[in-house]
Amino acid sequence: RSTADALEKEIGELEAEIGGALVVSGEGGVRLTELGERLRTGARAGVAELAAIFTETRTAERRIGGRLRVGYVASLGGDLVTRVTTEFERRHPACRVTLTPTRIGRRWDETDLLAEGDLDLVLHWSPGGDTRSFAQPNLRTGPALLTVPRGLLLRDDHPLASRETVSLEDLADHRLLDPGKALHPVARDLWAPPVTPSGRPIPRTEEDIPRLIGRTRIGAEDMLSLVARGIGLHISVVSLLERYPFPGLKVIPVVDIPPMLAVPVWRASEENEAIRAYVSVAAELAAG
Repeated sequence: RSTADALEKEIGELEAEIGGALVVSGEGGVRLTELGERLRTGARAGVAELAAIFTETRTAERRIGGRLRVGYVASLGGDLVTRVTTEFERRHPACRVTLTPTRIGRRWDETDLLAEGDLDLVLHWSPGGDTRSFAQPNLRTGPALLTVPRGLLLRDDHPLASRETVSLEDLADHRLLDPGKALHPVARDLWAPPVTPSGRPIPRTEEDIPRLIGRTRIGAEDMLSLVARGIGLHISVVSLLERYPFPGLKVIPVVDIPPMLAVPVWRASEENEAIRAYVSVAAELAAG
């Protein structure tokens, strides 16, 4: 009797919440009203949908295994990628992540960015405040994980070194290091604009950075050395010297250039459950 009483109470509460009768009693017993039939049909569909979602989620979880090869541009620092990887491996213990610090490549295409196929995904700088530089057929990008203001790297005895901030107009009288003549043109111009907002050209070194350093892959330490030697100035990020202290150099904020973003990049043709899960964890931690 107690079970029947409890059921009758639950039905009464549902009817009060819905505002209509779900069952009626008659000589033949208790039967569902039209409203009750609709509720039963909807509930069955809801249970089936929930079961399907559970099955799909469990299947996806089982697919996240093996090895995920993640690269990151070293000037991003290792703290972000370490936090993301630690949390990813906690959630997906069957998948092992290998981490590889990388340098910025000369061409900025999918082969270059993902180390000739040795990486599944890379956390990379994206200039211009967006991901236009990665708008290529087989590249995909995730959400911004970091947003960092741009800064001008220069020697502390440079004429601009006493300024609290600089603008692109200030750079028309000074020479910037050329990011690379073979670099993807969109990435090149977003990294170091060729002209000021008023249209004045910003001079660049005659030789580009890969030629100056004798390598096709560029690291932050290369920029530091070239600037310290007085070869040119470099538009980087304001946090550069926090990652790479270098006596005799300083970074001054550039006020009229969009920030640098740190974003995950991967091949669309190679996308899989592990990549999607890693990007999801990264986005979650960045937002929190």
